[in-house]
Amino acid sequence: MNKAIQNRIPPFALSAFVVAAALSCGAVRAAPASGAVAAGSATITTAPLRTTITQTSQNAVINWQSFGIAAGEAVRFDQPNANAVVLNRVTGSEPSAIYGNLSANGKVFLVNPGGILFGSGASVNVGGLVASTLSITDNNFMAGRYQFSGTSTGSVVNQGVINADGGYVALLGASVTNNGSIQANLGSVVLAAGKAITLEVMPGGLLSARVDEGAVNALVQNGGLIQADGGQVLMTAQAAGVLLGSVVNNTGMVRAQSISNRNGSIQLLGDMNSGTVNVSGTLDASGRSPGQNGGRIVVTAHHTGLFGANIDASGDTGGGTVLLGGGFQGRGLTVANATASYLSADAVVRADAVSQGNGGTVVLWANESTRAYGTITARGGATGGSGGMIETSGHWLDVTGLSANASAPQGAPGNWLLDPADVTIGTGTTSGSLSTNFFTPDSGASASTVDSAALRIALEATGGTNVTITTTNAGAQGNGFGDITVASELTWTPGNAATLTLSAARDVNINADMSATRGNLVVCCGRDINVRALVTTVSGSVLLSAGRDLIINRVALDPGQPLLGRTNVAGIRTTTGNIAMCASHDIKLTNSFDAGALITQVTSSTTLNLDLAEYRIPAGMLINAGTGGTGPGLAGGTVILTPMAPGTSLITVTDASIFINYNPVSYLAPNDYSSNFTRTNAPLSQRMLVFPQGDKTADGSTSTTLLATLKGDPPGATLLAGVGATASFDTAAVGVGKEINFSGYALDVPSQAIYALPVLCCGPLLGKGLTSGRITPAAIPPLLPTPGPVVPVVIDAPGVQPDGTGGPVVQGPTYTDLVMPQYPAFVVAPVLLQPFSRVLDVTPVTPAPMQLVAVQAPAPVAPRAVAAPAQVVPEEVVPPIYVAPPRPAKPYRN
Repeated sequence: MNKAIQNRIPPFALSAFVVAAALSCGAVRAAPASGAVAAGSATITTAPLRTTITQTSQNAVINWQSFGIAAGEAVRFDQPNANAVVLNRVTGSEPSAIYGNLSANGKVFLVNPGGILFGSGASVNVGGLVASTLSITDNNFMAGRYQFSGTSTGSVVNQGVINADGGYVALLGASVTNNGSIQANLGSVVLAAGKAITLEVMPGGLLSARVDEGAVNALVQNGGLIQADGGQVLMTAQAAGVLLGSVVNNTGMVRAQSISNRNGSIQLLGDMNSGTVNVSGTLDASGRSPGQNGGRIVVTAHHTGLFGANIDASGDTGGGTVLLGGGFQGRGLTVANATASYLSADAVVRADAVSQGNGGTVVLWANESTRAYGTITARGGATGGSGGMIETSGHWLDVTGLSANASAPQGAPGNWLLDPADVTIGTGTTSGSLSTNFFTPDSGASASTVDSAALRIALEATGGTNVTITTTNAGAQGNGFGDITVASELTWTPGNAATLTLSAARDVNINADMSATRGNLVVCCGRDINVRALVTTVSGSVLLSAGRDLIINRVALDPGQPLLGRTNVAGIRTTTGNIAMCASHDIKLTNSFDAGALITQVTSSTTLNLDLAEYRIPAGMLINAGTGGTGPGLAGGTVILTPMAPGTSLITVTDASIFINYNPVSYLAPNDYSSNFTRTNAPLSQRMLVFPQGDKTADGSTSTTLLATLKGDPPGATLLAGVGATASFDTAAVGVGKEINFSGYALDVPSQAIYALPVLCCGPLLGKGLTSGRITPAAIPPLLPTPGPVVPVVIDAPGVQPDGTGGPVVQGPTYTDLVMPQYPAFVVAPVLLQPFSRVLDVTPVTPAPMQLVAVQAPAPVAPRAVAAPAQVVPEEVVPPIYVAPPRPAKPYRN
């Protein structure tokens, strides 16, 4: 047993071994004794050294005084079919010790609260086996509800050989140990510890398990072989409370390799409040035969530790998935997140594509601290395919000495993501060979340290690995601002054009030189980028994108610190690549020292060459400032170029194009940056940013349409929407100054091309843009009255003639009561019973007035003045809104 694991096993973890030793040394009762059928139908036949149970019902329950099988003895269950199940319950106090042969063509359950041991030499060949120290009722069992519970502290131990191919094996209790061999190819193996456990047979015959209530000192451990090729393995233990831990240990082999097109699955799940999962053995869910993919491995608990472990989910045509301590970025809905995770220096995790295909996914995650010192690979196939995905993340993170490789010899590089709170790229100070405090961050540590050597190894791997460091704004101890600081020189020469991305929640400070031969550098942040050192690429490109200001060439030195023999103290240089700079506010290219810096010469013969501001761009340059603004000079930025001396050019460009996009103070007085460049065959385009409008009325969606007008109304610039152009607000809520992301829009501008749309910082620089707008509240229509019960009314209309003459159609006082204030929710439908009366439809309008519409007059009736709240209008002007058919009722006579 690995010493690191051995030292961490608490005293209660030895209970299973104590029980096994007691059973092996004490007297073993031969053959099952005193069996009685309690449910279903079965017969028991005994013979010397052999007991046969013939089951004739699909389910049956047999109560035994004792159930044991001595060496040389055999117990056989003859069952109606492979799905038939028999429950064997031990009612006596003796543990069950099985050293002989147990066989069945169906499923066998053995329940004994006193403990169960499959001893060395035991042979079990069944369609399915459940061995439990937890109890189950007859009713639940006969109904197929496999709900086990109990307070027994007895152990279930296997030291023999158990086979249930195509079926399942489940060992349940407060303490479960396998030191023998368990095999259930194309089936399920479950080792579960708790006080209440539910099993469920899934479609296809696989078995799922859920620990409903934890047990005191719950323990599951495997030091032998568990094999379920093409199937699934679950080891889980849940504690009784947050102060009582549980342990899942694997020092042996757990194997669920792929078979044909069925991938294997391995899960080691501990208590998420106080549990620990320790792995020092092998977890193998690989699929290395031709055409197979890797399977899935999940290991997580409150503390997740891998000590010298060998974990493999590689596949011939594609790597599988390995989730250690959580899902990708801790967002998985099905995998709980560890509090702390540890990967020792001698641990290896693989999710490679072997022949041809894409690498898989490996995640090492913890909500608080993550230490990763070993080897992780997710490589693409040798003859084709892209690299996979590796993530090592924790609010406090240490990857000193880690080897991470997601390269692809014949495809695109994969990715390695590091996601701490604050991070410093420097020289690691630990070796990864800790003997204690595996799950505790350094005392008082807030900023994580990422070893620059580990980054170089990943970036330089054959085929290259893209590396992304991204930060949040809260540290492991509640501090941390989300900064990234480059404090140690980083140089890499990748086989492919691998990219290093630094993405900070707040600031990025480049205080040490960075140099790449073929690689790219992308720096994004939520606030400022400060470049105080030399950034160099040969054939790669550089993107610097700031959420506020981008400041380059501001050298910070400690007071009194000399600066000797340095060339190009700060700046950006690329031989054949591109340089792109983007800031929501200002871009500042200066040559100033912070106060207190010294420049000294040791001797008069010492040559000191200080080129404090050098930007050499032979391929191309884009400078984009002011995307945070919404119009000329409004909260936007400018490009600030400060040459070292009057008449000295700050930037040298040869055989390339230069584009400067900036937010001007005025469209009528554009800035001129040409004097800051020394150009050779390098045309300069200076473009003022214009901001499209996309205001809308709230409709519950984020989509909008950019208008053809532009804020500031720059002369000669027209907005065009291409095929598939899109624009959307950040949210659908009402507000002003809201962010709008757009793509597919372009400008139709004069030949001098003096205007440009603002690009989206920290995103693709072409085709996507950023502006702002407002969402105003939608007009709320008046609420219409809800038609209520109809009240028939008899209305006398004296003076109304058949030809429509001879008097007013409506006499105001006569119809005042039609509003019926005593019944405000009622709709009033007059029913005229006089032989020469017109039929009127009366519909109340809330709050007032009432409309009376003549609908059967011989000719249109002109409006007549009547007493409020009534009005007479012709039919053609206002059609009836509500017509109620007459129905018998006691008349209400006005």
